Parts: sequence; C-alpha cells; structure tokens
Amino acid sequence: MLVKKSFIVGAVILALVGLGYWGASTLVRRESLLCQICERPIHPGQEYIIALTEGGREHACCPRCGMHFQIHNGPHVRAAWATDYLTGERIDPTEAVYVEGSDVMTCCSTRPLKRGPESAAQLVWDRCLPTLIAFKTREEAEHFQRQHGGQVLTYAQALESVRRQ
Repeated sequence: MLVKKSFIVGAVILALVGLGYWGASTLVRRESLLCQICERPIHPGQEYIIALTEGGREHACCPRCGMHFQIHNGPHVRAAWATDYLTGERIDPTEAVYVEGSDVMTCCSTRPLKRGPESAAQLVWDRCLPTLIAFKTREEAEHFQRQHGGQVLTYAQALESVRRQ
C-alpha cells in the first residue's frame, strides 16, 4: 500500500515538473519568436501565420507583413490566419475586418536619427506602417477605431493598401 502511494505521488510530481517545463519552454519560444519577414518580435494580438504549399509556416509580426509575404509569394501560400487583436484567436484573414493607421503600433519601433556631418535624417518608410490590426467583427473594429483612430477596411481593401505601399 505504501509503495503504491509512493508511486502515485512520484508520478504526480513528475507530471507537474514535466508540465512546468513544457509551459516554460513554450513561453520562452513564444517570446523569442521573430517575424520571418522583418525580424521584429511577434506580439500575441498581431501575429499573422502563413501556411506554405511545400509545408511549414511563416510567422509575421502583423497583418501588413503577412500580406506583403502573400503578395510576393502567392503560389507558395496554401492558407493564412490573422489574429483577432482583442482575443488572440486565429481567424480567417478574408473574413476579418482591419483598422489601418491607428495610434497603436505594437510591432513598430522608433528609429534613431542618422546623423551626418551637417544634417540628420530619419527613416520614413517602414514595412509595418501604417499599422494594420485585425478584428473578428466590424463592431469591434469600429469600437477600436473610435478610440485609436485609423480607417476600417475589409480584407480586399487592406490587401490593396499593402500592394500600393
């Protein structure tokens, strides 16, 4: 009886240690995941995932980077998923509603001035600008837009905006 209890306690401890290790390693991998297009950190509410026809996936920091990849690598794209900004849920990008140009810039960073002997210059073009944030519903996108500015777009409009950039 004592051996059986010891075995059960040992198994439970081993399971908890394994679960803790798995959770910690998943968290470390997630935090260190970089956009495979622009090499910026991927933020949970912005990730855009592209499944390739040859197998494998590309992870992008935001819908704009993901759509850039789709436009330039169309024949190699099998499927894609946007991430709903509010819930973190993966959603069909063609069904999503986007807010472009809001004041929320999770994947963009300010660049330092480049100083020359007699002048200073700053980077003007950025692949991730204007921001493009995905939402599951139009109501959520419009609510976000009222708080943070920007323009509400359909998938087709968002894709066209990325093409023009």
